[in-house]
Amino acid sequence: MSHILTNIAGRIYVISLAHRTDRREAVKRELAAIGLKPEDWQFFDAYGVDAPPPERYHKAIPGFTMSGWYGNKFSHYAVIEKAKQDGLRSVLV
Repeated sequence: MSHILTNIAGRIYVISLAHRTDRREAVKRELAAIGLKPEDWQFFDAYGVDAPPPERYHKAIPGFTMSGWYGNKFSHYAVIEKAKQDGLRSVLV
């Protein structure tokens, strides 16, 4: 039987900084606790100071300096872009 969240979204993403393995382990436990299996969702490596976004996301921003706020924003943009490329009608982030 599928989980209700997998029924309402074409794919489930968890945006997370790749180097924050502690957070990723905590998320895995939380998702398992609500009944989601590992194949029901996937991590998206968040943009951050150590992993900047593609220039197309910020080239029009004068004096752009990477920050957590921009990392969050551009990571969400990238998930939406990926969903469109993959032909998904919906995603859960």
